[in-house]
Amino acid sequence: MSRISSKAKWFIAALLPLPCCIVPQVHATTEPVPRVQDDGKLITVENNIFRIVHDRAQRGGMPSEITWKTSGRSTRDIAVHDRLYNHERKIAYWLRHDANPVLTVRQEQNNVTVEIRARYLSDKGKAPDGQARAAYRFHYGVSEIVRVEARIEQQEPESWDELHFCEWLYSGQTPTHFFGSTDQKKQTCRGTSAVRGFPRWAAMGWENDILGLISGQVLCYDGFGVKSYRGCYLHGDWTRWSEMEYRTSAFLCIGSREQGASAIEKQVSDLDAKRSQPSAKLPLVSPPRLFIKENAQSMEFGNGLINFRFSRCTTPSGGAALRLDGIWDGTDGANCVAETPEVQPLWALGFVAQNGRDFICLNSQSASQLTWHAEQTGDVIHARFEWSGFPTEKTTWLRKVQTSIQLKTGHPASEWRLSMELDGKQALRSAEFPILPQLAAPPDSAFYYPSGWGREYRDPATTAQFFASYPSGYCNMQFVLLHRQTGGLYIGQHDPNGGQKLFSVKAGWPDSAATFRVRHVLSETPLASGPVMEYPCAIACYRGNWISGAKIYRQWALNQSAWATPPLSQNPATPSWFKELDIWCMDGCSDGQASLVVPRVKRFRESLGQPCALHWYCWHQNPFDQQYPDFFPAKEGFTEGIRALQNAGVRVIPYINGHSYDRRSASWKVEGPESCTRQLDGSENTETFGANTLAVMCPAAPPFQRRIQGVAERLLREQGVDGVYLDEIGNSPVVPCYNKKHGHPPGGGHWWTIALRQCLAGIREKLGPNGILCTEGAADVCGGMIDGFLMCNSTSDGLAPLYSAVYAGHHLCFGRYFTRNDLNHPSAFTTKAVQMFHFGAQLGWLDPTLEKTQKTFQFLQKLAFFRKQLHPFLVYGELIEPPVGCQGSENFSVTWKGYLPGVPDEPLTFPSVMRSTWRSEDGRVAILLTNLRDVPQPARLSLTVSDLLKKKPCSVTFLAPAGQEKPFPLNQSVWEFKKELSPLEMLAIIFE
Repeated sequence: MSRISSKAKWFIAALLPLPCCIVPQVHATTEPVPRVQDDGKLITVENNIFRIVHDRAQRGGMPSEITWKTSGRSTRDIAVHDRLYNHERKIAYWLRHDANPVLTVRQEQNNVTVEIRARYLSDKGKAPDGQARAAYRFHYGVSEIVRVEARIEQQEPESWDELHFCEWLYSGQTPTHFFGSTDQKKQTCRGTSAVRGFPRWAAMGWENDILGLISGQVLCYDGFGVKSYRGCYLHGDWTRWSEMEYRTSAFLCIGSREQGASAIEKQVSDLDAKRSQPSAKLPLVSPPRLFIKENAQSMEFGNGLINFRFSRCTTPSGGAALRLDGIWDGTDGANCVAETPEVQPLWALGFVAQNGRDFICLNSQSASQLTWHAEQTGDVIHARFEWSGFPTEKTTWLRKVQTSIQLKTGHPASEWRLSMELDGKQALRSAEFPILPQLAAPPDSAFYYPSGWGREYRDPATTAQFFASYPSGYCNMQFVLLHRQTGGLYIGQHDPNGGQKLFSVKAGWPDSAATFRVRHVLSETPLASGPVMEYPCAIACYRGNWISGAKIYRQWALNQSAWATPPLSQNPATPSWFKELDIWCMDGCSDGQASLVVPRVKRFRESLGQPCALHWYCWHQNPFDQQYPDFFPAKEGFTEGIRALQNAGVRVIPYINGHSYDRRSASWKVEGPESCTRQLDGSENTETFGANTLAVMCPAAPPFQRRIQGVAERLLREQGVDGVYLDEIGNSPVVPCYNKKHGHPPGGGHWWTIALRQCLAGIREKLGPNGILCTEGAADVCGGMIDGFLMCNSTSDGLAPLYSAVYAGHHLCFGRYFTRNDLNHPSAFTTKAVQMFHFGAQLGWLDPTLEKTQKTFQFLQKLAFFRKQLHPFLVYGELIEPPVGCQGSENFSVTWKGYLPGVPDEPLTFPSVMRSTWRSEDGRVAILLTNLRDVPQPARLSLTVSDLLKKKPCSVTFLAPAGQEKPFPLNQSVWEFKKELSPLEMLAIIFE
């Protein structure tokens, strides 16, 4: 098929209808509104509430002036800031730079539509290689509400890290306040440069005039009076994009605060009412068995536990496309894919061009031919989809791309693989696979993703916004869960070497859908025909709660990954004292001076009445985050302080940084430039902490390996510390490195993880039998090399112990930020501490002067003692799904103050009675209950005993900090438990 010229293609696309819209009829009058005037230069639209102007000569035809009729306020200082941005090339293209946009207007009885077609251009007027363009439609009616629709296209599918939609920048007359869905009280703009996110909608304005935005997630940036290009902004859709086409929509609200907020709430309510309608069930296969249904237009196959449906369709440019119509759970028929007229690619490949810098992006919609076939061999189904007929101008070497899906009888998981057929060899920079753009996310569903402890996004179509690099503390495992009430969908990358990946989950409200993408960042070594990745993507349906979904990754990671380790009870590499440790302190107010640190920590240890560990910062002469990694000499009294603390029963673990290098340090010129990571253009990768800019180092560089290993060895041998804390290596994202001196393949891939583990192995050889290594964050690829993971950064609302569900009994985690404010607000302190307890973490990482706060310290002391009694469960056991009948309690709200300057306060919601369920290695089960309130709270259980233990009969024991009651036999099949827990009471109910 011949290719359509770019001009013809754009003209045809402009004629394609966008989804019809119904503009709400609020505050309607008898006047013929809205009214429109078009004088060839300006298009002016007005109703009884606002007047808005589109100037063909300014801002790419986007709105250039808004007037509020009630107050008469008029502003030309609001601009649509929509753009495309590529991180690697550090380049942006803006719609506002198009000096010749095409504007058309259409008027109907109660609706005016202004369509704008503009190109994305750089500030120098240059278009991107893919000639990206956008068609926006503003639908004006008789109310405050304006619907904005966009269709964004490019001739060649370039890859963009940021596609901005509906970003409204206040550049001059900055607004005085903002508010949103979760906090409708006006908040004053003060120039804090803080970003506040709101699900569904938010608004900014002056006095009584507002500009509101309804979208899946809306951000308000408080740049009032800040001298930067940003000013204040109201920000809508922001996503990655690498396809040929992208469609999205949002709603504006231009009106008064009172009436505008009312109009927003009505619009949101109407949209949510449509979302709440149940989706149609798909056919069940009973009894579960393998099946294949295939014809020219569609293919269905499955094993009765997880089933798939695909169909064939055509792209607007005439290409061959594959639509994923269904992933359905064979046990209840629920479809995990939402209905949509859109067709999105299933994969995208980014090839390196001959110049070694640019790249060529192709996806499953770039091909002109598509074939498929499914066959059953024994108890296995193999389904194959093959694309060919790619554009030949730049890709004569690409013959075919193939996706295969494998299913086995009785297994709820499928394995997806991607391969290609080439003429010769070609280098790949990245591969996106799978792309799942329309995952069904009804209001009662939730997304779980592995950031820190784990995050839960309820109603993910309105709230899910996740974009993070694996391996890092912000994406520490390779899977996500889309959970329904009784089961869910597991999507995991089963890469045993832990190569770099970029995970993305994006809200799709109001369509009750969410998008999942994963980009595999590859080493740019030329590949021959064969697999793009050597590992599969696993997609599975599971039953039960979200913990059951996490167990799929646990089963794989603890048996097939390179970091698989034996249980802690059988792992001699981690010393017993660390397994038995319950509490940490960290003196952040003494500047590391031994004369201050030692007496404070000794008093803390004596008052606590049990061993503890000290994370010792700033023991070195150079200031914090400066002169790294030249840590020595130590400050006066450091060596003697270590001995004094160890004699008092305190384990000492000093801080060093294992990731960054200060270019002002004495050793930089000798070994720094050779060891740092470099970008494609040869420049150094850097990171900034406060006023300090540090170079990011490569773990594969021998000089840096020797430097870090040498610092750790001196601390262990000369100072006699109990371990070393290596900052950043478990938390900071992997950086693709193009430094040719390091001996690794250029770009991304799994070489970083392999080199990091080799570097850590060199340190572990010098640890001795009683030394430990710790790091910030919990990247799972460090398992077996790192003994303790500091979870200090995981302090937001919606936390879920995803990491514990996978690695409890194999990895040890500790610590979170506690502030001095927490000592004066008991609910903040207790919720932080108790949540750690139920997640299985070692407690604390707090100021040792806490012992002066009697009531708070006594609670912590009691909690630490109780944890020690529960080591068989919380240290050596496994977090499991709670049994049916573990009834919840009413929620209450608490605020955690920002733990660092500039970090906003965090409002959180907790159940009054926190609970968790753990199983010990010998098969006992403990249900842990803690009353978080300072008033009595009821606790109720109604349990089917066989859900907990296979054996009958069994016994029950009540364990509290004060001691253990005598076990009593449990012979009945259902056990009822009711108790009013006293304020802050802790209780363990143990079944054996």
